[in-house]
Amino acid sequence: MRGRKHPDDLKAKVIALLLAGATVMEVARDLKIPHRSVSNYKKEIPENQLAELSRKKGERLDDLVYQCLITNLGTLNIQAETVREREYILKQPADQLATLYGVMADKTLRLLAATTGAAGLKQLEAGSTAE
Repeated sequence: MRGRKHPDDLKAKVIALLLAGATVMEVARDLKIPHRSVSNYKKEIPENQLAELSRKKGERLDDLVYQCLITNLGTLNIQAETVREREYILKQPADQLATLYGVMADKTLRLLAATTGAAGLKQLEAGSTAE
């Protein structure tokens, strides 16, 4: 279809999909048209609309990462509560408890460092070596 104009309804569909957040390659694949055509139609979209779309995509990603983090931290809390129960501890081999403790301590320090920055971790490590 090189060099031929696409129907207006196809162009409208391309622009609608792009504004809905689809990528150029996704639109080209889904509508079975050259990605160059989709890119050309994208250039016709006002820059402020594309900037707003990009901002919204970033917010959606931030929301997904936040929800994933909250879910994972909740799971870690439940696991930590389980492994601190006396009955659980007494049933575990010592070497596995030692490994579990090491992993949990390491992950706790890494979470702390991620939330307080490297300075907080260095301060914590300095305090533990001073004892």
